[in-house]
This record gives sequence, structure tokens and C-alpha cells, in this order.
Amino acid sequence: MSVAIITGADARFFDLMRGCIRSLRSHAAHGDVFLGVLDSGLNAEQQAWLADQDIPMAAADWDIPIPAGRDLSRLIQLDFARPFLPRYFPGHDIYLWVDADAWVQDWAAVDLFVRGAKRSGCAIVPEVHPAYRNFREKLEIDYFLGLPRRVAAPQYKRYKRAYGQAAADAYGTLPVLNAGVCAIHKDAPHWERWQTNYAAGVQQTDRRLNQGSLNYSIYHDDLPVDFLPARCNWLCHMGAPAFDPERNLYVEPTLPHETIGIMHLAAGSKDGPQEIPLIGGGTDRRELRFPGGGDGA
Repeated sequence: MSVAIITGADARFFDLMRGCIRSLRSHAAHGDVFLGVLDSGLNAEQQAWLADQDIPMAAADWDIPIPAGRDLSRLIQLDFARPFLPRYFPGHDIYLWVDADAWVQDWAAVDLFVRGAKRSGCAIVPEVHPAYRNFREKLEIDYFLGLPRRVAAPQYKRYKRAYGQAAADAYGTLPVLNAGVCAIHKDAPHWERWQTNYAAGVQQTDRRLNQGSLNYSIYHDDLPVDFLPARCNWLCHMGAPAFDPERNLYVEPTLPHETIGIMHLAAGSKDGPQEIPLIGGGTDRRELRFPGGGDGA
């Protein structure tokens, strides 16, 4: 079975993507996995680095028509290309997308994504964990700015703009499924539904819809899916990981401190050192990027 791991970036996110690539390459025992890059605006020097690493590149295209009057950056091109990964890198059985700001600490998470995609067609991680801020907020707060939380929730608004009131009411309070790391089998129906629902929804909203359209496809079309634990795609902006000095690993901050498989530095968690709790007591300010992997040649 052929597994393709694909990431992508423009010039601004290249250093993060380089850390992602180096983290993947650090697991030498799994070197038979295909690794490819979607290029959405890399410069010549960055493309040369990828070529030196023997990493195939494909230029992202506007696979879904741009709505009239919209002027979108090339980085957004990745969103439009993502539902078409098998066309960019044909010949593989399972496609695992990993955002440029994510890196692999424990290969067991990759194995779970592959197993889930093989079994159900798709494996993805809900944005749910007891240590995440949205978990505590939803437990403790029923209203936000005077509005019922379901109406104020960003995903509720996105569903309403893109797919209408009925969709917002049906899916707006369901867990967000993070598309920044997800795996889909080549023959899964998810590709066609994702493409169709993305194209339909993007005509109705000026917001990014890559994740929202995949979520809508899974929920609305009742697509089979394996939901993986948070450690397979740990969202650092949702909850700080803990660090275990004895194991030299990032772990879940809650008992039993499971090893985090994929660190995802979404939003502000990529911007400088973060205050991290240490197993055994105390805290430490640490860069959450792949150690030594992002900067330099």
C-alpha cells in the first residue's frame, strides 16, 4: 500500500514547512513513504532546497473557480487544491495532508491516520480535548456577548454563510474536525463530495472554506470516518502541551500524559516561546517548533 504525505506553503511559511519535512525525515525507519510539496508561491532558492532533498513539487492551481470579484492570495490556493491531491500526486493509495506548521514527534500518529483511512476512507481529529480552551468554555459558558453560544460560534456562522440556516442549525454545534492533518483513501467518496461542496459553498461566502467544506461533507453526507484522539493532531493554540524532561517529549497535559504524535502550531502558537508546564512540576518557556528544523539551510 502506497502512502503519500503531502504538505505545502508559500515563501512566508517555508521555514515552518522545512521543520515539518525534517521531522518526517527524522523517522528514518519509515523512509519508504512518499513525500510531496504543493507549491503556492515558493521562491527559487526554496524550490532549490526541496529539489536538493529529492522532494517532488507540484504548483497549486485554482481547481475550484474563484468567485467573481474575489482577489485571493496564492497561499489560499492551497485550500482550493487540497480536495484534488490525487490529481497532483497520482498513484498512491492513501493521502495524508500535514499543514506546514505541524510536525511529527511520534510516528504512531501517522500509522493511526493510515489505518483509519484504510478502514473508513478518512481519518481526522476533532478539536476536542479536556485541556482545550473550547472544552472548558462550552462547559462553563452558555452565552457569549449576549448571544447563545451556538449562534456566536465561528463554525455556526460559517455554515450559515456557506450552506444556509438549516445547515448551521444541524452542524454548527458539532465538533470542528481539523483538516490541517487528515488522511483520505484514494477511492473514498470524500474527495468528490469535498470538491462539490467546496465549489458550492465558496460562491456564498468570502471566508476560507477548505476545512468547513470538508466538515460539511462528512456531517451532511454522512460519510464514514475514523475520529482519532487529539494527540494525533495536537492544536497548540487550543491548549498548551506539557513537556516531560525525562522522556524529552511533548505530552498531553492531562493524565496519563500520553505522547503527542503530531504537534500543530496553529494560530499564535508558532510565534515565539510559549510557557509550557513540565511533568514533575514547574514551567519552562520553549519554542514549539521542530527542534533545529525550521531555520537555516
